[in-house]
Amino acid sequence: MEKLQTDSAKTESSSQERENTQSSSFKILEDANLIKITKRNKDTEGNFLTENGSISHYQNELYWKILKTDSFKKWFEGSVVLYEDNHEPKTVFHSTLKKLFDGLNLKLNTESEGWCNLGIYFSSDRDSTIDYYNNEYKDSLDRFKGLLSQDNDEYNQILSDKNNYLKENEKQVKTFRAFIKIKKPLLLEKHEELVRLWMSGGAKDVLAQYDGIIIRQDSDFSDQFIVFDPKNILLVPSVLK
Repeated sequence: MEKLQTDSAKTESSSQERENTQSSSFKILEDANLIKITKRNKDTEGNFLTENGSISHYQNELYWKILKTDSFKKWFEGSVVLYEDNHEPKTVFHSTLKKLFDGLNLKLNTESEGWCNLGIYFSSDRDSTIDYYNNEYKDSLDRFKGLLSQDNDEYNQILSDKNNYLKENEKQVKTFRAFIKIKKPLLLEKHEELVRLWMSGGAKDVLAQYDGIIIRQDSDFSDQFIVFDPKNILLVPSVLK
């Protein structure tokens, strides 16, 4: 009975957390629609500008408006996930085989995708997140290229593997774009450092001391970000596709 009550409390807490975060997203969208664009917000060529006058990374009108809202600024305050050139909030990418990415449910995502329960992973490069799921296909293509002039059983098998992979998986990989908030990150240089950290049993201490992990210029994923708390993920489904 005690376990059932505990599970029920966790479910209720998760549902409340989801509602709160969704409310935050809707509030930001509502506020964005109230932002008025003036001539000083664009340069002579029509590019949206940042507050310091540089060209914005966001030339989509609604993206740009989101960054101008007080509600977004309040939510994002203190985050170090910024573009280096003009210090705008950076959007990052997450790919998944799940039909719907429940970014608000940390447990669901970590358990379903085997992320060692550290958190939810994002990359600064959209293609890198997709390639994570396409390694099998990429390996086949590498072998395929080496056999282009050969007509043999291995060539035919690779061609069959490629066609089957595309048929079964290509349309299943979904990619989502999000703003994330990390104020106190553990900074790593390589993905291998993350693997060693997990294998050594040090993840528990990291979760207690930091609110995320940033791996700079990781060879596999460009800049890689791991968010521990789903409240620090802001998905705007109708905009960030």
